[in-house]
Amino acid sequence: MNSRRTTRHCFDGWHNGECCCNCANQLELKKHPGNKTIGKGQITETMGYVCIAKLDPIPEPIRQGVFLDHQHSYCELWKPREVTA
Repeated sequence: MNSRRTTRHCFDGWHNGECCCNCANQLELKKHPGNKTIGKGQITETMGYVCIAKLDPIPEPIRQGVFLDHQHSYCELWKPREVTA
């Protein structure tokens, strides 16, 4: 049976274990062979990470993300990522 829990603490982010790597707002950004230069590669290759936290009061359905070239960081919009075990 699946149980829900938050991911492990990471001390590469904030001192209390909150990090982008265990935040529900972070997505892994993959490359695509159809890209001309930036992000060109296989879809199995990681290019970076994207934070999809809602930063501004922009009405839906406009969606935006912030690109990060590293997995570990922190901000005030952190929320725990839930995983199934």
